[in-house]
Amino acid sequence: MNIDRSRILNAIVVAVALLSGSIPTVARSAPKADAVLDGFAKAVGQSKTLDADARKAVLDQLAESRKDPDRRQTTITETLRETNADFRKAMIALGEEDTTAAVTILKKLAASDDPYLAAEAAFFQARAHMMREDYEAARSPLAKLTSGKLADKTLYGGDALFMQGIAQAGLLDRENATKSLEKFIEENPDASERMIIGALTRIEELKYIKKGSLIDVEDRMDFSRRKLALEDSGDGTQKEQSNVIAMLDKLIKEAEEQEQQGGS
Repeated sequence: MNIDRSRILNAIVVAVALLSGSIPTVARSAPKADAVLDGFAKAVGQSKTLDADARKAVLDQLAESRKDPDRRQTTITETLRETNADFRKAMIALGEEDTTAAVTILKKLAASDDPYLAAEAAFFQARAHMMREDYEAARSPLAKLTSGKLADKTLYGGDALFMQGIAQAGLLDRENATKSLEKFIEENPDASERMIIGALTRIEELKYIKKGSLIDVEDRMDFSRRKLALEDSGDGTQKEQSNVIAMLDKLIKEAEEQEQQGGS
């Protein structure tokens, strides 16, 4: 997929227009979303944990929510908040930025036999990990949503793909990060302009990073900072710290040589 700077500029123009209110926002109405909601409604209708009145109330709410572009993507989330006490507790914890408590609950829910609950829990588990920059921990739940068995059970597939790209970039896996972000753009044309611009910008940055360059060093320093913040000072962290020192030494030496050549 070829992505050029003109597309970035076009996206920026659209974003400015959106902020100024001059054009309407684009609703998420992909056929895939309809299939997910149809499957979820069917699962609710067959639920053995809800009585007949509760099932009817949930199905009525689903029917109304999916008509509203602003509520459509969070339809399953809001339903599970009302019908599952543990999921509700996790979402409250996440809202309070208590990521440890949220992850503890969501990790268990992500193993549920209910694929829609499992998918929703996996997404917010990944989000909790991303909030504390624990990209390593975010990889597994994101993989389930982007290419695993839960990929067709969620309305957050595009968001998960975007987060996967950001996580891979943070892990210095730049090739796969670029692929994930390009796939996100290709498969989610109706995503928010903010996310599209963010993905395009990150792709451009990743393409022009050369090993040993100052930007590469900065990325590796940030990698070490993040790992130390997570209290992970293992071999991987120490290796990157050594790489940073060696690269900085090389950059300093090259700068000194250029200075000497300029002064001769």
